[in-house]
Amino acid sequence: MYIGAGLHFDPLNHFKDTKEFVFVDTQPRSEFDRPKTFNTCYYRSFFVTKMIYNLKLKGFSLHSETKLDPSYYTTILSLGQRCWYFNRLDEMFPHIGPCLLIFFNETTSQVLKYYVSTHLEYNKNISYLRTDLGSCDGLVVSGHCPQVYLSSYVGQYRITMYGYSRTVFCHDGDEETFFDTHGYCLIDRIFLCSWEAGELKECADLEDLDFQALKHSKQHVGFGDNLSVENEQQAGQEISVKFFDSHVIEPLDSV
Repeated sequence: MYIGAGLHFDPLNHFKDTKEFVFVDTQPRSEFDRPKTFNTCYYRSFFVTKMIYNLKLKGFSLHSETKLDPSYYTTILSLGQRCWYFNRLDEMFPHIGPCLLIFFNETTSQVLKYYVSTHLEYNKNISYLRTDLGSCDGLVVSGHCPQVYLSSYVGQYRITMYGYSRTVFCHDGDEETFFDTHGYCLIDRIFLCSWEAGELKECADLEDLDFQALKHSKQHVGFGDNLSVENEQQAGQEISVKFFDSHVIEPLDSV
């Protein structure tokens, strides 16, 4: 499983032996999803189009698309928005509510289940999502840490975590993450996964993963060798900021 996957599809190549992936993202509805609110400025109109295009390049074709909560828009649109868009809602925001897109690669027999416009807390009543996440035994983390809500979905299996470089895993922020809950106790093994080639290196714990990710990033993004230990955490934050949007692919002229 990969929460907040965006358009980062490298794990499909890096984990070739995995036959089923479950990706979740609040896009295209919003990158900054809020309850009972819909900001049209945050809707990513080309998100699904680019997803289909980029997955096709990797050999994945769209098998099915299912609206999981067709009336969800009624809980987030204001009265004014509902009156303004009226019968143009599907045309303007076709994926405003949670949808499940299933892709299949005939060559590798891999399946990708991508839950779009899906928030783990606001859309927690989706039974398909709970079943799929609960059956996963691997967790991909890249760019940011999973939200605390993930802990309510896992528990059926012990989890192997794959943390990509260019990510800060230990933080001192006020917002809780999955690693601050009992869900972290379910993680059996932890691996650093290099952003460039998907090479794996086992780590002792989350702090070791954070250190190894920073070390790897210093070697690959031009950080000086004289970076002091005291500044490593700050540098890690800078790496995270620098590459936070690296999953986003610019619109293609051919799309």
